[in-house]
Amino acid sequence: MLQQTQVDTVIPYYERFLDRYPDIETLASAELSQVLASWQGLGYYARARHLHAAAREMSRIHRGEIPRDRATLLSLPGIGTYTAAAILSIAFNQDYAAVDGNVKRILTRVLDYAGSIDQGEHKRALEECAQRLLPSGRASAFNQALMDLGATVCLPRGPRCSLCPLEDLCLAAARSSQELRPVRSARTPSPFHRLVGAIVLRQDGHWLAVRRPPTGLLGGLWEFPMTTWTEEAGRPADVLTCLLEHSLGLRVLVASEPYPVRHAYTHMRLELTSFACAPLGDPAIQPGSPWDDLAWINEADATAFALTGLTVKALRAVRGKRPSLL
Repeated sequence: MLQQTQVDTVIPYYERFLDRYPDIETLASAELSQVLASWQGLGYYARARHLHAAAREMSRIHRGEIPRDRATLLSLPGIGTYTAAAILSIAFNQDYAAVDGNVKRILTRVLDYAGSIDQGEHKRALEECAQRLLPSGRASAFNQALMDLGATVCLPRGPRCSLCPLEDLCLAAARSSQELRPVRSARTPSPFHRLVGAIVLRQDGHWLAVRRPPTGLLGGLWEFPMTTWTEEAGRPADVLTCLLEHSLGLRVLVASEPYPVRHAYTHMRLELTSFACAPLGDPAIQPGSPWDDLAWINEADATAFALTGLTVKALRAVRGKRPSLL
């Protein structure tokens, strides 16, 4: 949970998650849809899918125990070198340096290291440096100390150098180059996509949700029907009616009022324009549909479904407004 998410955000999710899944066997026996629903709000849902798959593999192959061997641990879904080092050092006190963003920032400042931490050779150099600095038999304390130092003192902006126990050793502090470290490669602009979506509303207040396939981007999550849109594709209402008829066998009436929202992921930016629609019949997944299941959801049972962040944001834009077609 701490990969890509800050500690203060994670704590309540972590506590609820452990209450529901107190051990590997409980997590392994849960349905993926339940795990994704418990993860809702944390984003980066591939982490939840990998965690669930790893729990099932540990239950099936390792008697419900976390492997203590690095190679075996790395073979589990979602376990990379950093996660393996963190588990082995903190849980089992094995001598592996866990090099996260905080540790890279500390090392590049202490060494006044000008190499880009996004490039493989420089990442490997910092990992090797951390491993050589690690005091044998004290990996757990060493790794957690550096994580805490980076989170509370050696901050990305405005580092609190006067409070830092490494200030006398820090070359960046001596050269006043703290704010220049670490160096990162220039980022390319995120691509921008336009989408058009259908909030299909029944008279009883339920709306139509569709589930994305289990693999790929946002795999296994629920959303309302949507698709990419360009001006060349024609009127948004026509694109929606075509999408619903071909993918769900559903004819609808489309309201004229649009509900635009914007949403950003790490790798792209989206603008979704949603329209409320009234169903003229019952939907069913059609051959070639981009979704593998559907459900009618109301506000009371929405927490049982793992909704995409874009869907949640769009529903908020509509909430409290009763579209004219209804």
